[in-house]
Amino acid sequence: MSKWDKAEGKVISVRIPEYVYAFIKGRADDLGVTVGEYVRNTLTKGVIKYVNVPE
Repeated sequence: MSKWDKAEGKVISVRIPEYVYAFIKGRADDLGVTVGEYVRNTLTKGVIKYVNVPE
């Protein structure tokens, strides 16, 4: 996955702590989607365009 995960919507840079990222990554893996897709579809309902995730 690229550092900037693209989607439709507004451009907002989001920085999240490692432990939050780990939780979201676990949930996204359970659902079979990327972290960016999970954040957009579940947490923000598509408002965020770019999600800045740790490498």
